[in-house]
Amino acid sequence: MQKLLLSKIIPKESIVVNLTVDSKKEIIKKLILAAKKTFKVKTPTDKLFKTVMEREKLGSTAIGCGVAIPHAKFKGLNTCIGSFVKLKTSVKDYVGIDGLPVSMAFLVLAGENSTTEYTESLKLIMKLVNDKEKYFNFLQQAKDPEAVFYVFEEIDCAQQTTQ
Repeated sequence: MQKLLLSKIIPKESIVVNLTVDSKKEIIKKLILAAKKTFKVKTPTDKLFKTVMEREKLGSTAIGCGVAIPHAKFKGLNTCIGSFVKLKTSVKDYVGIDGLPVSMAFLVLAGENSTTEYTESLKLIMKLVNDKEKYFNFLQQAKDPEAVFYVFEEIDCAQQTTQ
């Protein structure tokens, strides 16, 4: 099986930096809009938003370190897609288990039958967040979509060499 590439799930076009929002709901809406635009998703925004928020009710996707990974599965998607936002300032109503408010978020949307790809994409994002020296510190310092995308390509390169 070919390794999952973060740069394919979250291409440069679906990365937004220096975003100003005031709430968790606004972050999730911006993530959905970025993914919809990049991947030309036909599912209505309000339906995607409702499903992601229903998943959020099961337990917060704010994982700590100022990071959130809202995610959900949908009918009509054949693959795993995503987006990424880095906020200008963190939001107070989206707080991780460590007490830090969210300042960046990854969105992962997958088809109902894309379980392996869905799970692997979440694991890959967790690897990025947990590896402070190799990836996460660089992601925190990234000032534009190109710099964020470069971090994604670096983790992809590491994935390819471990095949």
